[in-house]
Amino acid sequence: MQAVDALARRLVHPAERLRASRQLLAQLYARLSLGVGRRLDASTARVALASARLQSLDPTAVLSRGYSITRAASGAVLRDASQVSAGERLVTALAKGWIESETVRTSTPHDRE
Repeated sequence: MQAVDALARRLVHPAERLRASRQLLAQLYARLSLGVGRRLDASTARVALASARLQSLDPTAVLSRGYSITRAASGAVLRDASQVSAGERLVTALAKGWIESETVRTSTPHDRE
């Protein structure tokens, strides 16, 4: 009889098991929602940062900070004065407009040594 009583105490009514399962499910759902929200916030912040960095590298943003982009007559962007010869026409893009010019003289750092 004691064995039956011990087994009876271990039995849980199905309604109680359902209630406990629902409670656990609600807790897990709350944790999942919080975790997904945090992950989404972090991802949104990373995208915003990447977007800001990308915009700062946009050539038009660089031009608006006072820089210019000079191209040879072929359209190639110039990075070195040795790429240009005297008499060559150049086009320089500015934040507002462009300038066409002709090369009179060039100099590179090693010319000054």
